[in-house]
Amino acid sequence: MKFQAKFTLFTFLLSLTFIGVTMSFYIWHSSSQAKSVTIEKAQYLLIAKAEKLSGYFNGLINRVATYASTPLLKTMEFEKIGPFLRAEREHYKDDFEKFILGLPNGHFYNTAGGNPAYKGLRSFDDKDPNAKLKTIANRRYLQITTNENTKGERVSYVSEPMVSYTTGVHQVVIASSILSEEGKVVGMLGGAIDWGRIEKRLNLIRDEFSSVFGMGTKFFLVSFAGEYWYHWDEKKAFSYKNDENGQPLFNAIGERVVIRNKIINESSPELVEVGKRMILGEKGSSLIRDPQSGSESYYIFAPIDSTKYSIGMIVSKNAILNPVKQLQGFLILITLAITLLVMLVSVLFARKFSEPIITLSKAAQKMSKGAWKGVLESNGKDEVAQLTQSFNLMLDSVNKREKSLVESQALFKVLAENAPVGIFRADINGLCAYVNDRWCKIVGLSFEDSIGKSWTLAIHPEDREGVVKKWDNFSWGKEKFHLEFRFLKIDGSVSWVFGQAGPEIDPFGNINGFIGTITEISAQKNLEKELEAHRDELKQLVDEKTKDLMVAKESAEKSSQAKSEFLARMSHELRTPMNAILGFTQLLEMNAHSKLSDAENKNLGMVSSAGKHLLKLINEVLDLSRVESGDMDLSIEVVDMVPIVDNVISLSKSHADEKGISLEYREIPKESYWVEIDPLRFKQAFLNLVSNAIKYNKPNGSVIISYEKQENRRMRLGIRDTGYGIAEDQKEKLFIPFERLGVNEENIEGTGIGLTITKQLIELMNGTIDFESTVGEGSYFYIDVPVSKKASLPTLAEEKADSVQPFLSRNNKKILYIEDIPANVELVRQILSHREEINFLSANTALAGIELAQSETPNLILMDIHMPGMDGITAFKKLQAIKKTQNIPVIALTADAMDVDIKNALNIGFKNYITKPIDVDVFLKAIDEVVA
Repeated sequence: MKFQAKFTLFTFLLSLTFIGVTMSFYIWHSSSQAKSVTIEKAQYLLIAKAEKLSGYFNGLINRVATYASTPLLKTMEFEKIGPFLRAEREHYKDDFEKFILGLPNGHFYNTAGGNPAYKGLRSFDDKDPNAKLKTIANRRYLQITTNENTKGERVSYVSEPMVSYTTGVHQVVIASSILSEEGKVVGMLGGAIDWGRIEKRLNLIRDEFSSVFGMGTKFFLVSFAGEYWYHWDEKKAFSYKNDENGQPLFNAIGERVVIRNKIINESSPELVEVGKRMILGEKGSSLIRDPQSGSESYYIFAPIDSTKYSIGMIVSKNAILNPVKQLQGFLILITLAITLLVMLVSVLFARKFSEPIITLSKAAQKMSKGAWKGVLESNGKDEVAQLTQSFNLMLDSVNKREKSLVESQALFKVLAENAPVGIFRADINGLCAYVNDRWCKIVGLSFEDSIGKSWTLAIHPEDREGVVKKWDNFSWGKEKFHLEFRFLKIDGSVSWVFGQAGPEIDPFGNINGFIGTITEISAQKNLEKELEAHRDELKQLVDEKTKDLMVAKESAEKSSQAKSEFLARMSHELRTPMNAILGFTQLLEMNAHSKLSDAENKNLGMVSSAGKHLLKLINEVLDLSRVESGDMDLSIEVVDMVPIVDNVISLSKSHADEKGISLEYREIPKESYWVEIDPLRFKQAFLNLVSNAIKYNKPNGSVIISYEKQENRRMRLGIRDTGYGIAEDQKEKLFIPFERLGVNEENIEGTGIGLTITKQLIELMNGTIDFESTVGEGSYFYIDVPVSKKASLPTLAEEKADSVQPFLSRNNKKILYIEDIPANVELVRQILSHREEINFLSANTALAGIELAQSETPNLILMDIHMPGMDGITAFKKLQAIKKTQNIPVIALTADAMDVDIKNALNIGFKNYITKPIDVDVFLKAIDEVVA
């Protein structure tokens, strides 16, 4: 057949195919659209009817809920409620068959009657006073609205269709919880609707659908339990069960037995699936074949939201497809007309364009054989001329690409053969299609032995399974292929490699194979093996050093414990004799002006001053030792620093006045500054800085206290003085223990330890201390401490040093002192002798003190801690265990000044803790606070 004829036939068939496919699709699409529109129309109408029914039930639900919320029904007194409900029932008799007032125990009243013997409750025979009461305890509408209503909420519920106990009619009960004024569930109100009234509405809906979709349309309703309560087949709808004599059967609670059919028990699996969706409250449609007749019908369904029922209708497939068939016939006629028109156009088109096409075809045949080198003539500007020009351009492009491909292949061969890594290409089945020379050397195979075979066969047997699994995942696009593994060469040697690969994708996105590389890493692996050996050796050395360090740690801990015990012992031993020295000195000073000469008063003052200086030295040396040994136990709390600073300023006023120094704030604080510190140790550190600022100041100088907020949640407390300043070459020595920077020449008392302790205490509280100083102008010391993220509860402000001292009442008070050292007892006796109202008692052992406390019942006990036989802590616990003495307050009076001892004593119940040597004023104030 000639080209022209072929072209004509081809053009016709191509056009016909296009028309056929287009029209077929259009016919199919239009038919589907028509069918969808018909189904959607049916479903829309059904949903609309379901929503109308839901609205009908909603109105009834709201009415029952309104009744249930009235104050009258909350009384649950049926004598009062009954007339109201009967009147409402009469008013709405077209809606409600009766009203039910249910109790949580299942007994009930209703507007249809009652047993007077039970105050109107319904019984099986309301005329018999001994009749058994009826119960609705098993009715779901009672359980849900009362017994299962544990949250005390007003719950409304639409029951399944059922048979009335009292009237025997088919009914639906709309129930609502009745809540008391206190919000407790006291019962429920139910409105019974005659099923016949609902059935009339369903009949109207059925007739309406039959008029739209034909008389073959069927309609049904299922409850939320899947039971048919309306069905075109009366045998499927509910019915009563009778005995063999045709008499009604009743269950144990007096209810007629009903035969119920469920949609989920149908023989058709498709219908059962529809039933499940209806029970779940879904809406939709499904095409189901009748297993008996073989015909197909659409089951369309929608929920009645307010009741959890669901209605459905069945429309035959033919009724749905009638509009579709009419549309299909019309479209077929149009298709035939278009086909004839296309045939005529194809003949004309073939005649006009066949000649140039034949020419191009011949030229293309020659070009495919490499025999065409010329150029086709192109006349005109139509599409054929443009096609001819494109052919000429294509021919030129093919020649250039052929040349470029030859050059690229040559370049690739040079690069691949000289690459330092192995290069391979595998097809989609994992068989090698190309390997370079380096790949062969690494794997130990020749080029011939590699091509057409799986490269995984050369992998070391121990690694093969993992590599193959990785490659399979990679070839399916699940993960990348980056992996270290081994090749086992033919000569038995092993080669470690790092392999990686990627897919080879053509311009159309298809995977044609995989290209990858392997890099030999045997040297690195050998190095890693050596490093592993070195690591094992290093680990052994570390273990040995760790063992040595543990031994050293244990030794250091023992040494630290011994040092702590030595400090505690030294503190006690040094303070004990100092107690007598300073105590009796204070007693002499109390009477000095009346009994001693001026020279003796001066001498006594020097003794007192030297004793206090010695005590301060002892305290600071012990504090320094505790800090350096790590035994300083701080109690970090969130406190307001302003009251502490106020207290220190108050304490230091008298010292500043003696020196003629003014001590004041730069600006009086108007707010609280909550910081995280140990209040006691912070006060000690700040007091030391203020004392130094006064001590080393110029005559008539000043000390200024200031607060400044810093970045990073820090608060700065500053102390600026107008003293002599510190020389630049002396600044580095300021915090060195016992370094006084030559102040001895100025006859100023000091130990040279205070600043060292202050710095270490502040740093233990996560703070910092620093200073600025100019010779001749003065110094500025400042402390930065952490600010708390949130303020603590306000604490009682510390008492000012110049506050009024409390005094004892004039009623006689007994004070018992338990102490084994006679000098200490005598000192306390003489101190208290100035208080006429105090009756002083003493005991030199703990046992004697306990016995004396029981016989004399003192108002206060002063307790030494270190005593022979029984210590003070044990004695205190025994006093607490004795009923007669357990409420007597106890103050510790001891030379043990360690922080941990003080905290332990206060934690177990001591009222106060006074350390020796006794400060008489502090001692008397502590006693006054307890017994005043």
